[in-house]
Amino acid sequence: MARPRLAVDIFRTAAPPVPLGVPAKLPLTVRSPAHSFPGNDVPFSFENLLPLRDFAHVIAEQFLSYVSGKKRNSAQGAYFLVIMFFNWVAEGEHAAEISSGPDAARWEFIAERWASSVREDAKLAASTRNVYILGARRFLKHLQRKAIIPKFKLPKGVKGAALVSGHKESIAHIAPRTKLSDPLPEAIRVAGPEVEQLWRKLAKDFDTTDPAVVLERLNTLLDHLRGIAEAAIRSNFNDHLETIAIAKSVDISKVNDFLRENQGRYSRSLGSGRGSKSIFEDEANLIAYIFDAYLGVVPTRFEDPQLYRLLCNKHDGVKEMSARFHLTTETAIPYIVIILLETAMNVVSALELHVNCLTETDEPTNYRLNWYKDRAEGGLPRDDYFRSGDPTSLRRDSEARISLPQVVQCLRVLRAPIVSLADHWHQDSLFLMRIFGKSRNEDSMEPRVGTMSETLEGKAWKRFRDEDSLLSQFPITLDQVRTAVALKISLESGNNIFTVNEKLHQESLSVTAHYLAHDAVHSVNQAQARQLQDFMFLSATANLDEIRRSFGPDEERAQVILARARRKGFGQWPGSAPNAVPTESEDEPIEGTFVEWLTRGTIHIIEDVNVAAEMFAFRRHILSESPHLRMTPAWAEMWAPFVLFLNASLDRTPAHVRLEGERIAEELEIFYGDLD
Repeated sequence: MARPRLAVDIFRTAAPPVPLGVPAKLPLTVRSPAHSFPGNDVPFSFENLLPLRDFAHVIAEQFLSYVSGKKRNSAQGAYFLVIMFFNWVAEGEHAAEISSGPDAARWEFIAERWASSVREDAKLAASTRNVYILGARRFLKHLQRKAIIPKFKLPKGVKGAALVSGHKESIAHIAPRTKLSDPLPEAIRVAGPEVEQLWRKLAKDFDTTDPAVVLERLNTLLDHLRGIAEAAIRSNFNDHLETIAIAKSVDISKVNDFLRENQGRYSRSLGSGRGSKSIFEDEANLIAYIFDAYLGVVPTRFEDPQLYRLLCNKHDGVKEMSARFHLTTETAIPYIVIILLETAMNVVSALELHVNCLTETDEPTNYRLNWYKDRAEGGLPRDDYFRSGDPTSLRRDSEARISLPQVVQCLRVLRAPIVSLADHWHQDSLFLMRIFGKSRNEDSMEPRVGTMSETLEGKAWKRFRDEDSLLSQFPITLDQVRTAVALKISLESGNNIFTVNEKLHQESLSVTAHYLAHDAVHSVNQAQARQLQDFMFLSATANLDEIRRSFGPDEERAQVILARARRKGFGQWPGSAPNAVPTESEDEPIEGTFVEWLTRGTIHIIEDVNVAAEMFAFRRHILSESPHLRMTPAWAEMWAPFVLFLNASLDRTPAHVRLEGERIAEELEIFYGDLD
């Protein structure tokens, strides 16, 4: 029986949140439709939240939305973190307050009180405490974005614990699956001489310390990735437009008359010995029938077994036909690729884009993209601005670059036919798509429509990558695109961490430095690698002029900072007289160097290994005390500028002097006074 036709609004917004005073339909033990299949249910129990009354039902409903795009194990881990927080609320003195809907100030107080109890739990490792707090924080942010709870400042994690994890290797350093000395891969051989030449260029050994070589390698891979993504978008979107045009051009009454006259059968006999004729021999009739009877959404094997078999046996297939009408997991990948290349956002952030994320600005050719960065401090939305792009770029034969606004506009069109089939918590998603499961797991009469999970994204990306003869030779994952874009920007800007930080929308320069450090030490020469590693300790030095403008010290201020450092023991160079205390009248070279750097940007080259050792040791001492120093005015006024100076000086120190100075600093125990 045909699905009733429904009007579709491609700009449809999410359903309004469930008011706290209205009981939700969901029970407190819920089955996750995204992770369950016949014979294997994945339940989540919220029975312990009964003291929260109606709000407990809201939590249960929103949790299903929250984990719908996660892997099964990730969803179960998220449940543990969410229930930990709300169990604490339900069992404590704030249960009645939460159930009645407190204001933002009270929400902030309650959340911070719980987070403080976790931070102070000495039985847990710092990284574990951090996971607990950030897990609850993410769900609270989800509730805020759904307008379930008011906006308030979310609790912070454990300082320093979030930086313990590493980052995947840059795509520039990933070796191909087959060595250059091995037989040529079959996929490369059949692809032709141009691809073979490109593969040989990427497969040969290269100098990982030469930034120009690494940048060229990055550009080669990213340009190729962009090229195949744009080709896939042009093919998919034009197939969609042509399919819709065909569907509207066919006289559907003739198709319906044929089916009615033949009791719903697709074929009829032509007489003795003459075979049969199918109404769907002409594919245009098939397209028009799917468009008219099923709103352009290919039915499941339960909804229309006859049509399902026809598509499987005599046409391209169910998935291929579906991709001509709307977005699927397979066709979503190239659109995600362009978004990642343009914005350097996380894959998760791309998949969570809102249908109305792109808005016009006062400038007709400019658009604003509003998106959420999951790990951003406070969960605030981010804005990026993009040009509309070449209007011809979506043509099949175009070579113009496809812009991000064009990608979003394509996605809005492709999601339109399936909006009405999505759960209300998914209907505001830009990446709304038809999801195909294994046939034995399909128990729904209607097609499954939702957002892409981590598992589906990984599998779809692998298929997309392996269809390309060149990319299939490199085990690249989609989440490595962000790191690659960051490293590319870093190399192109002369390792300007401010530029990279702005592109990645990271709250702290030290986080950006940590993000880049793993790749930087493999991809730049020694001096540049030292500079990026130093960023991890002092948050900035890439643009000394910008730093001097920020601090704005004059000569008198520089002298005060230096005098404070000397009173704490700085200046007693290794090898000098024991307990020597420099006086203000002594004219040490370091004094003139420091003052001239802060006031005029002049740096004198350090040639003495003992001076270099002292600078290493004193910098290490400042950084060891930085956790408590950052809480005092002295950090910004005294010690941060001094660390910047030390780093700038060491950066310009000859390599042999620096290395020997670092060795001496490691071997000698040099003690300084407590900093304040």
